[in-house]
Amino acid sequence: MPLIDRIAASRAAIVFLLYAALAPDLAALQKTVKLPNADTCSTCRIVVRKLVILGDSAGPGILGIDQLWQKDSRGRFYHGAWNIGPEIRVFEPNGAFHKLIGRKGTGPGEFEGRTAFFIGRGDTLHAFSPRSGQYSVWTTPDYRVARTARMDVLPRSLLEAPNGDLVIFGLSNTAERIGFPIHRYTRTGKYLSSMGTKDPYAGTTTYFVQRHLSAGPAPHSFLSTHVWNLQIEEWTYDGQLLKTFTANPKWFGPLLSEQSRPLPFGSPHIPPPAQITGLRMGEGGVLWVVVNLPAAKWREAFTVYGRQSVDGPQPDQLYLWDSMIVAIDLKAGSILKHASFKGKIGGFIGSDVYVYIEAPSGDPQVEVWSLRLAR
Repeated sequence: MPLIDRIAASRAAIVFLLYAALAPDLAALQKTVKLPNADTCSTCRIVVRKLVILGDSAGPGILGIDQLWQKDSRGRFYHGAWNIGPEIRVFEPNGAFHKLIGRKGTGPGEFEGRTAFFIGRGDTLHAFSPRSGQYSVWTTPDYRVARTARMDVLPRSLLEAPNGDLVIFGLSNTAERIGFPIHRYTRTGKYLSSMGTKDPYAGTTTYFVQRHLSAGPAPHSFLSTHVWNLQIEEWTYDGQLLKTFTANPKWFGPLLSEQSRPLPFGSPHIPPPAQITGLRMGEGGVLWVVVNLPAAKWREAFTVYGRQSVDGPQPDQLYLWDSMIVAIDLKAGSILKHASFKGKIGGFIGSDVYVYIEAPSGDPQVEVWSLRLAR
């Protein structure tokens, strides 16, 4: 071997040994942290403040039932729902309707069916059309289609990795991916890999299974939570499980068994199971989690306010749920504070949460609340 090659090989070996010595032991990092069931901050208070009401009684600013919400850095709100058309609705920070994005169709910038969408870095709008499989990226505030691709997954939650890859919770009909809840794609839509535990609630028959994703406590990590139990996982973007945080507080219930179908909730005799509707890393290392719990008079959602359909009794969601907001310190491994709120909190919209309400006219609206932990 020539001298220069021997020197290069020696340097490579030294670099490898140094890396092996200094690199974290991922196996050692993989551990389960049991969060204490009781609050650990007796002086803390969860403070909410109403910011704005969204939704018109007529025109393109009406809201839908199956609500999807996002917020960009300019304070604009984005909304979509299957029963009001495939377009994405944009509202100003003050709640006024701004414009519709997209239209029905299968071409660039067009949508078919329920459109899933997310706000990415630089306020780019990532939109997914389930029937056509089209993935479109829009620039803002000019709302121009920057690029399109074909995707074979329907996202329910999405993050951008530091290198630009897309980390998606979504359902895939590809056999080898069933049971793995999280998938990684390039920014151009090419499938790379799947990750996550084999979710007991994910299978070929449970279409409505959900997880939620959030940026993690470190730049190289993200968080994934089950919907049906209080279990939060921290992953690296390339698929290494770092930690699992679990808790079983008395207020999180009733629990859904692994053998049950999560949806639909169609019985006035069995209370709906508790479900996590969102999580978000906040300031000061506080992880916010929103939980929906059956309301005190949840049966009235069926018997008084519900309606009959071909699928059986359909409850009124406004009366079916109450909510819990939980503040968690992941670094200390503790639940700082939890607080109950009347009504259904739908999840996060940026760093805030949105709450389902009903206008005097009977039309659906949402209130947007800010969150703050007062110590």
